[in-house]
Amino acid sequence: MKTRVEITKLATHLDARGVLFEPLDPPRLAGWKNVHAVITEPGAVRGNHQHLRGTEVTAVMGPALVRYCEDGQTCDAAVPAGEVWRFLFPPGVAHAFRNTGDRPFLLVSFNTEVHDPVEPDAEPVALIPAAAPYIFTGLRIGIGLSWLAIVAAEMLIGGVGIGFFIWDAWNSSHISEIILALVYVGVIGFVLDRIVAALANIVTRGTAAN
Repeated sequence: MKTRVEITKLATHLDARGVLFEPLDPPRLAGWKNVHAVITEPGAVRGNHQHLRGTEVTAVMGPALVRYCEDGQTCDAAVPAGEVWRFLFPPGVAHAFRNTGDRPFLLVSFNTEVHDPVEPDAEPVALIPAAAPYIFTGLRIGIGLSWLAIVAAEMLIGGVGIGFFIWDAWNSSHISEIILALVYVGVIGFVLDRIVAALANIVTRGTAAN
């Protein structure tokens, strides 16, 4: 029978010094050939691979997004802040981890295969885009600045556009029209930002900042 992904919530012991947890139960302590601990910065992505031969067990300290692909189906698991979940990934199951918090988080992994740089057991699989969320954040900032630049250019050129409308209202001392135009500029900027954010959410499958 094929081994499937197993998810277990681990017991944690919290006090003023921090958090203590046991990543493995006594029956699971034997048989591992690779053990590593990883500290991941906020927003960063780890994993994005599958193991060809090895079985991997990873303890994840939340908050984190864990995404894995099993039997062609992609599943997401959101590890809450302050909790530690353990994941067992059989060979051929792609998996990735993203730090969704505002502080570094900890991963502790065990694998049944020795780490071999010459004949690696891990095969890259892009489950969580690592660069795309930052690209779309830059696009959102750029769209907002471009919209303001267009309004400013219309003020200088004159004749048409919301920028000219604001400048003309200013010269005519029509304060109500200026306020209306500013509300219009803000609404259009907000709509443009939401459009890019929605596109980012589709492209990055929910990992981009909202």
